[in-house]
Amino acid sequence: MNDRIESDLDAAFSLLPEDKARDAKQRVLAARSRGGRLALDLKWSDHRPDGTFLRGGATDLVSRATRLLPHSQDDPDVQQLTQIAARHSPLEGALSMLPSGTRFAWFLPFTPTRADREVGRQVRGLMVTEPLFNEMLDLMQPDRHFTAAEQRVMFQIVGGLTLREAAESDGVAFETKRAHIKGVMSKTYSADQKDLVRTMLGQLVHLLSLSEGETAHAGPAEAFVARYLSEDAKLIVRRLPNGRVMRLLTCGPDSGRPLVMIHGMMFPITLAGAARHVEAADIRLTIPIRPGFLESRTPGDLARQSGFIEEGFADLALWLETESDGPVALLGQSLGGVLAIRFANRYPHLVSKLILQSVNLTSGRGERDTAGHFYRGLKQLTGDPEIFRQVNWQYYKYYADRSTCRTILSRLFDNCAIDMHVLDGEATGTEAYRMFADLYASSVFGMSGDFDFVMNEWEAEAKRLDRPITFIHGAEDPLTSPDAFSRFTTGSDRYAEHIIPGAGHFAAASHGNRTWQLVAAELEAAADE
Repeated sequence: MNDRIESDLDAAFSLLPEDKARDAKQRVLAARSRGGRLALDLKWSDHRPDGTFLRGGATDLVSRATRLLPHSQDDPDVQQLTQIAARHSPLEGALSMLPSGTRFAWFLPFTPTRADREVGRQVRGLMVTEPLFNEMLDLMQPDRHFTAAEQRVMFQIVGGLTLREAAESDGVAFETKRAHIKGVMSKTYSADQKDLVRTMLGQLVHLLSLSEGETAHAGPAEAFVARYLSEDAKLIVRRLPNGRVMRLLTCGPDSGRPLVMIHGMMFPITLAGAARHVEAADIRLTIPIRPGFLESRTPGDLARQSGFIEEGFADLALWLETESDGPVALLGQSLGGVLAIRFANRYPHLVSKLILQSVNLTSGRGERDTAGHFYRGLKQLTGDPEIFRQVNWQYYKYYADRSTCRTILSRLFDNCAIDMHVLDGEATGTEAYRMFADLYASSVFGMSGDFDFVMNEWEAEAKRLDRPITFIHGAEDPLTSPDAFSRFTTGSDRYAEHIIPGAGHFAAASHGNRTWQLVAAELEAAADE
């Protein structure tokens, strides 16, 4: 097998010059031996000029994906950068080689770009590892043909060591290091070591733009996750092959069973406190934040656009085709349940299993219940797009106030004590009213599009579904009764349902362990089929 892989790599790199083909092949094979990834994560941290930590990140220079870290302790390199920042004054321009001699910390002033608010000058700390330094050498000076020893001495000199210190660190003679640096200066046309360091640091500044590239697109999603979900989910921002930017939340162990969620409008409520349950169920949960939700684009820009659902589907399909090894299990949550059905109909080759968790069919449980009354009125208005838009605008104004938000949600869930228990924060420790108010403020266009779709198209989508479907649902859910599933399943034996006694719409929050263990059992059964 290894011979075949090496042969394939030889063919793949055959267009490169021989030395570069050899280096590229060696790096790919080394990455494969480490589990398939090149070790090219740039760790960074943002600080105020006085050293106060603001946030951290890990940017994969190969995929350009950035994982945002709201706490310095989320990553040991970020924590180390934060400790160094606390010791340096002034912080701008500070550079420190770490005792290991394999990485140095460098702090650069910059002013981030934010369309939604004014920001001041900050300092970004970069943890520059030796492999990362060598990759930047290849990127910036691809034709210099540095030897490994020359790359090593450049890294040491730029990191602040003297030649004598570099020789002692590597256990070689001073004259050996001196010969190496002479070779470097000849190849770089440097007049002296100071000239070499100036050149190299000038080129390494490119790391600042690489770390910022996708981070600027995090927008309200970053602030929201840091405020409400920092203990349960991580935010990743990455650019797709078509140039669009995708934002993803991840939860659970990296090695867990993969599961992709298409979320509904109140999805953060079900994620608060979910990490321990997802971890126990050994699930790696990924939630793409769909267009129209937690948006950084201005309301004016969003109001001129439509088709957020299709836009999100296209992004999700491209991401799965690029990142996954095959079809994935898909979880549709609340209003996202019907959207998941459409995605499975549209991209059947990408979906191996379909699970609907607390699916919301916008029907309520009876003629006189609050939810049913609300949904029937809203459905009538979807026939007039302008009125429907105005209704959503009115809600947009009122949801900004926490007390009004509490009144709205209390009325929607007033006949379900367990859901009110969740909303009040007694089940998860996180009260939902301010959370939902903040979510709605930057998600109104996505939410209104979801309502319009689910109220008018879900039954047509369900009738076209040609694959098994599993329902996980609270017995007391006030938004959709389990009896409504018969409209999906009449005459079909290709479905299963797990009704959780005592649970309402927020079953994943009030009965988190039970909900996620049921999901895990479904994933395990699908893997055995």
